[in-house]
Amino acid sequence: MIVFNLYAIPVVVVAALMGWGASALFGLEGATESLGYATSATVVGAAAELVGLKGRLFWLPVWLIGLATGTYSAWDLWGWGGLVGGLALVVVGVVALVFLGKASTRKAMREAPDHYEPARRALAEGDLEGFWDTMLDAYVPPASGPVPAEFVTHSLATLDLLLSGREPLRLGPGAVEVIEAARGIFAQMRDGGEAPSAFSLRGGILAEVSNLIAEHGAYTPSDGVRRDLEELGGSSAAT
Repeated sequence: MIVFNLYAIPVVVVAALMGWGASALFGLEGATESLGYATSATVVGAAAELVGLKGRLFWLPVWLIGLATGTYSAWDLWGWGGLVGGLALVVVGVVALVFLGKASTRKAMREAPDHYEPARRALAEGDLEGFWDTMLDAYVPPASGPVPAEFVTHSLATLDLLLSGREPLRLGPGAVEVIEAARGIFAQMRDGGEAPSAFSLRGGILAEVSNLIAEHGAYTPSDGVRRDLEELGGSSAAT
């Protein structure tokens, strides 16, 4: 099954049209034509990424897929030199993706507190659709590394806001359990200065709250999340 997001559709269509146009204009054939399509995917995918249209296919950025397929075409055209050059570009692309992701998260963390009051007002006024939409920006899982104390305080207030509205928001037991677990992690960070890693158990639980918000509270934890919650509970009890 092909897994993609909605942003991937316009990105792929534009890239395909650009590749088709280049092939028709320059008479590209075979591996050269494939390289043209791959280059189009890389350029269009990267440009879309910069303006916030993060097209994903098989959970990978379209521009990274373009780089990978372009590497194969370069190897077909120029042998080992093309392969080495293409792989170097792929490595650079992956490193750039990691740095851009961290920069994007840090920016979202700086801006998140500005969305707290609008979310609180929306909940108080019964505007549940507006509340969920605003909460997408008000709650941001922190990036790995040190997390500012003021952001921890904001995150605790945001999670408390979710818990205070559990009845009008119709949060199920599983959703409440995830929110409370995330709150416990932030409380631990507040009291002990612990920062979750992006790949740690704690980081996964914090990111799961974003999924809950994106689903407007109509959320049931997966078996994997339940196992993480049990392990996190066991770790907390041990400490």
